[in-house]
Amino acid sequence: MKHKYINTLLASMALIIILFADGLASDHVMYIYDDLNRLVGETYVGAKTSPYQYDPMGNRLGKRTGNGVILEQSVNLAAGLNWVSFQALPADVSFNAFFADILSAISSVTTQTQSKIYSNGVWTGDLPDMGGIASGMMYKIEVAQSCTLDVRGFRVAPSTPIPLTTGLNWVAYLPGAPLLYSDALVSILPNVTQVQSQTQSVTRVGDTFIGDLTYMQPGQGYIIQMQAPGNLVYPD
Repeated sequence: MKHKYINTLLASMALIIILFADGLASDHVMYIYDDLNRLVGETYVGAKTSPYQYDPMGNRLGKRTGNGVILEQSVNLAAGLNWVSFQALPADVSFNAFFADILSAISSVTTQTQSKIYSNGVWTGDLPDMGGIASGMMYKIEVAQSCTLDVRGFRVAPSTPIPLTTGLNWVAYLPGAPLLYSDALVSILPNVTQVQSQTQSVTRVGDTFIGDLTYMQPGQGYIIQMQAPGNLVYPD
């Protein structure tokens, strides 16, 4: 009778589920759900709650810990060259650790000023690691066959200032959702002369922009041409 009562009570509590592991209080964890039945947090006994984050489409992006948001980002790479933005910064940004799962498929990784190239069984180049993710770098990654790169780490703040110089700048897109290019680049738009993705672009003609690029997208890298220096700060 007691078990039946407990099961009935739990079934009526759509927002909270409590799981017990090994019968030890230190292993108790409470999972918290919202009214859409999405996991929105977890609380361990004696610890703080770690809330989860979702994008506008309802996809779970990561969870917030005491040190920040843990983001899990999956990047689909097509065979050939890919312009890529990363929003997750792993604890280990060494080249081999970052690309561990797909290293055999990679031909080259290039930033605006450095590169690492695989040829005749040897890696050469001056790109030391993937630490540039923290400062909003865009990467061009060439792979021999299509694959998926899974990256897990602390979320790079979308409002991280990215210094841009006169001329061309390889830039990551840091927001978690698509934005119109004019909204995404509002902090520097008066000095922008061209914005390119891997497949689209817009170019300033007088006071207007002409081209087929409308939205900037998470995961994609961009080249922004400036007529004067500026600091790109994406909207929160």
